Amino acid sequence: MIANKTTESDMTARLCLRLRQRLYQLHCESHVRSPGPNTMVDKTYTISDLAREFGVTTRTIRFYEEKGLIKPLRDGQKRLYSPADRVRIKLILRGKRIGMTLQESVDLIDMYDPSRNNTQQLNSLIDTIALRRAALMQQKQDIDDMLAGLDEVQDLCEKALGKRHRKA
Repeated sequence: MIANKTTESDMTARLCLRLRQRLYQLHCESHVRSPGPNTMVDKTYTISDLAREFGVTTRTIRFYEEKGLIKPLRDGQKRLYSPADRVRIKLILRGKRIGMTLQESVDLIDMYDPSRNNTQQLNSLIDTIALRRAALMQQKQDIDDMLAGLDEVQDLCEKALGKRHRKA
């Protein structure tokens, strides 16, 4: 149990570090934009590129845009997503994968401030993970209890059937 807890703690620390590093990189990328038309422009992504990369529908990405979570540039009707938009989508989907609500993910992402040490962001992530883990452990216990109940009822049914077959 202690080794497992250490492993979970290490995984949480690594996740927090990767999140912090990627957000810092994202911040740096977003501030090195080229001002003129004759200079190199940041890589952009189409909605199809991002949908394919993350295994989601284009509707999901448009939903994030409607909610104001990402802000693509427009080239006529075409949406062009920045590396910053791509990272936000990636972090939102990562949060979703670990059971965070969309709002929890966005709140954590928005806490990022490269000029600070992000202690508040990391502590908030740890608290969110702890709450999610507790809820999952309770669900696991509930499922185990239900399975035990099903086993008990099945055993009673099988015993009842066995008694009937002997009488017949």
